[in-house]
Amino acid sequence: MIQKHTPYLYFTTNQGESWQYLPMPETPYAEGKWDSLERTNVIFFADASNGLFFTQDYYVSATKSVETKNQIFQTTDGGQTWAKINRAVWIGQYSFLNAQTAFCAGVNNDGFILVKTSDGGLNWAYLTPKSTE
Repeated sequence: MIQKHTPYLYFTTNQGESWQYLPMPETPYAEGKWDSLERTNVIFFADASNGLFFTQDYYVSATKSVETKNQIFQTTDGGQTWAKINRAVWIGQYSFLNAQTAFCAGVNNDGFILVKTSDGGLNWAYLTPKSTE
């Protein structure tokens, strides 16, 4: 059985006097029997229209096998609609410079990684940090 998880997002344009609900994409949990599940949602809006929504799931079974499921969604209409644009194969922390450029320092099956997007999350490139020594 797949359980559905629907995150909620509310926003204000008047310093919190009133709030409006924005629909977010449904993100189903992975099938299987899991001992633990951690879910992290990250959202970033570069401006009033353009935003990215990252959902990161980290599952651990009773036998200590691990599975991750990470998805990236994009909005160009202020969060009224969301389109799945990518599936990330890492878990990490994101840092945004603007609507097009972001970095993620994280981990995947190969270890620690650093990735960058220059096209709003459609494509990600692995970076290799260079020593200054």
